[in-house]
Amino acid sequence: NADRPLVCGLLGAGLTCWRQQAPGEWLTTTLDAVDYSLPTEKIRMVAGADGAIYVLYHDSVTNQFRLATSRAAARDDWKTEVIYQANVEDHDIVLDPTSGRPRVVMATSLEILYGGQEADLQSWRFEVVERFRAWESKQIRLAIGTDNRPQIVHYTRNALSHLVRTAGTWEGGQFEAALMEDGVLGFALDRFNQPRVSYYDSRDEALLYAHRLRPEIASAAWPWQTRRFVKGEKVGWHSTLTVDPEGRARVVYYDAINQRPGYRVEPHLLDYAPEGPLMAEDPENTIPSGPLLCAGDERDFESDELNCGACNNVCAQNAQCEAGVCECPLGYPLVCDGFCIREDESNCGECGLTCEAGLFCVQGMCGERIPLLGIEMVDIPGGGFVMGSEMEEADERPAREITVPGFKISRAEITVAQYTACVEEGACWLPGGDDDCNYGIEARAQHPINCLTWEDAQRFAEWVGARLPSEAEWEYAARSGGQQARYAWGDEDPTCARALISMSGDVCPGGAPTMPVCSTPAGNTEQGLCDMTGSVAEYVQDVYASSYEGAPTNGQAREEGGVPGARVIRGGGWSTAGHNDLRVARRQSIDSLDGRRADVGFRLVISDGPQAEGEPVSSR
Repeated sequence: NADRPLVCGLLGAGLTCWRQQAPGEWLTTTLDAVDYSLPTEKIRMVAGADGAIYVLYHDSVTNQFRLATSRAAARDDWKTEVIYQANVEDHDIVLDPTSGRPRVVMATSLEILYGGQEADLQSWRFEVVERFRAWESKQIRLAIGTDNRPQIVHYTRNALSHLVRTAGTWEGGQFEAALMEDGVLGFALDRFNQPRVSYYDSRDEALLYAHRLRPEIASAAWPWQTRRFVKGEKVGWHSTLTVDPEGRARVVYYDAINQRPGYRVEPHLLDYAPEGPLMAEDPENTIPSGPLLCAGDERDFESDELNCGACNNVCAQNAQCEAGVCECPLGYPLVCDGFCIREDESNCGECGLTCEAGLFCVQGMCGERIPLLGIEMVDIPGGGFVMGSEMEEADERPAREITVPGFKISRAEITVAQYTACVEEGACWLPGGDDDCNYGIEARAQHPINCLTWEDAQRFAEWVGARLPSEAEWEYAARSGGQQARYAWGDEDPTCARALISMSGDVCPGGAPTMPVCSTPAGNTEQGLCDMTGSVAEYVQDVYASSYEGAPTNGQAREEGGVPGARVIRGGGWSTAGHNDLRVARRQSIDSLDGRRADVGFRLVISDGPQAEGEPVSSR
């Protein structure tokens, strides 16, 4: 600011800033005397072309979101104001390129908000970008491009998401699974207003860099590509990403193990201009030196996308070279005309292979999604039964007669491999990424998918043309067609041979913590349904209410009333120990937006099973 550096920080005395008056002379100003002793508090700063400086910070004691503003270059003239009241997890601030006024994004415990200062420079207006129940760590960054569209990158639910505001609507979604237990999220836009992101992934133990590439087809979605900048434990916990005027990403990071800074430059210039190639030669000879020496070039350099493992072995334009092998981005397996693309009904298994009308492309084959994914559906004839119990939990009452139309239900819980196909097609969201989560672990491909929200399960069901079972359908199927039974297999006590559960405080042998679906056949229903008890608890369609009062009696799901935001899960999972919680009548609730538990999954239903007559039977 006026060629004088300004430093601000959160100390025990509050928000303090130091402004240089002359070499060796600094003016110290405490702007806010509130105690900022929590190590998680953050501040964000931005300077305007008019000399104004804005410092954004959060008071965790009063849950006030505050802004400090200085509009003079050398004087101690700070103004502080409260702009929002909320428990803010993270925040960011930029200046509107047109008006010069501050624009703010913040992640609260319930939602992401975006807003800015109005023209009167006094009032603020905010809008909801996304709602969620946030119990996981998260970071958020904001940028506004030359097209005046705000863009957000945030880390929530063990995944990175990108959102852009177009015509008053926020669009986008998750693009990369990640586990950011530590580290700082870097975000910048290039000259084509395309996002560049850097982050430290604790599972990969590497500083990673993600960006979007211009597709060959104008109507296609811009695919994301992720590459590793530097590998090492705690490398990149603290990093800053910028994009230079030529469009080359530059990252400065701190190596906490070796206690030294590091610097990486994108080896090739990305050119999104339609008339130019996507990958261009490096005119400044900044490609790092390495073992590969190619004829006609005086330099030796590392294997890269232009010389991957061998001279002139050029990768597809949006592929990256890993250990001398060209690799397409996840979900873009086909290379057509020099570009990695998604498989779809026009390019199924190979370029130009078109599926017949009404069929879908799944993992390189044309057909209907359910059989192509290997989801086995079992016919459950319709009938009547008494649902609930008068002798156990209050929310199982009143026990009442239910008539259930016939349906088909998946024999097993949906597996990691089946859900992954939906993610790779871009139709499903990424699951969570904690140690007990199965997604992304090759050895658990046939384990039940877990660490999902109810909405995640809904998206998959819609993608395959099915739905979640109603509570009545689930209990009817678990009772082998409405029979009198305490558990899915009968009345015998639960054992590790019948269900993957917890016994004597430990998960049954073989559980890590899950096992491949249908690993305990002794616990199957008479119709052969696997894991209706144990393994993972299962989402159903119904909202959760504290009793069955007012619930449908025709087998349909309860969609209104109940506890706001709560859905029902059934069956108990690998963490369930009590015999009472494993009964087929047992109900539990879960937050539909925040339920990424490692012991919860789902199965599917289709409403076209055969009908059969049946009379209600007694239940317990």
